[in-house]
Amino acid sequence: MSGWAVVVPVKSWQVAKSRLTGMHARARKELARAFAHDTVRTVCDTPVVDACFVVAPAAELWDLARALSDRGLCPVLEPVVRDGRDTLNAALVCGSDIALDSGHRRVAMVVADLPGLSTEGLTGFLRMVPAERPAFIRDVHGTGTTVLASHRGALLRPRFGHDSAVHHRRSGAVDLTSRCDPRLSHDVDTWLDLGAASRVAGPRVSRWFEGSRSMLATLSRSRTGRFAEAGDTRGREIG
Repeated sequence: MSGWAVVVPVKSWQVAKSRLTGMHARARKELARAFAHDTVRTVCDTPVVDACFVVAPAAELWDLARALSDRGLCPVLEPVVRDGRDTLNAALVCGSDIALDSGHRRVAMVVADLPGLSTEGLTGFLRMVPAERPAFIRDVHGTGTTVLASHRGALLRPRFGHDSAVHHRRSGAVDLTSRCDPRLSHDVDTWLDLGAASRVAGPRVSRWFEGSRSMLATLSRSRTGRFAEAGDTRGREIG
């Protein structure tokens, strides 16, 4: 297979986006769902991608497959991690292993909350991945990773999570962040990230923002739901 297999890990929407303190649980769930739908749809629609392996709990898989099964989505039930730690990387390895067993050689890993992801941006990155070394994109904070890929998928060793950019660089992966679409870096973990997402969001996330205007306006004036760094007591409206 000449194209790419892309693995997208999707966390349970019930517990996703927990760092957006002050937001109602239902709103967080629908936001995480919108992120995943837009991200997976974009991955599936990217011309150089042959298959998108989504690793998720059963309920999330069913929801995504029902909406996107005609786009080459390959559902993978998330693995059971006994100690409950590092579930993200376990999901990525599981999806990658299944992609490789299915005959794919080139493997990429993409986080599920990239509201500004475009087919052009993902294609541009994948075309820049060196033949002999993995490559990655740092997150907007410069410490995490949003995308990791290799023409030899069997050699990928994902270390997503805290300080993952350092781990991936030390493993020999090439940092392509400065050469690619900056929106590839913009995952969403904090209120500041969410504020930026409102300006680059895909269709489902845009609809979420439209339906959440009143709630966000209220939260942005509160101390718990501000679009500001921890310790800053000034609220900021979405701009």
